[in-house]
Amino acid sequence: MFEQVQRQEQSPVVVVATQAEADLLVATFQVHGLHGMTIMASAIPSLDWLEGFAVQVPAEEEQRARMLLRELGHEPLAPDEPGH
Repeated sequence: MFEQVQRQEQSPVVVVATQAEADLLVATFQVHGLHGMTIMASAIPSLDWLEGFAVQVPAEEEQRARMLLRELGHEPLAPDEPGH
């Protein structure tokens, strides 16, 4: 039997320059129990003016992801920035 995959609302939390850096952040999120994914920033209509790769998480994990990013020395996107 096939399971129906439910779409979760995703929130972009940071944009970085390289896919390698984004993938490393996603792996770090996973170690901390978060579910991140990498997408080109230009693929998100409200971030299409940015170059690089966005890391996004399910909306319910957004605050934890932002706290972790700050601990890692990254500046997350502001909650009121486009794409949020």
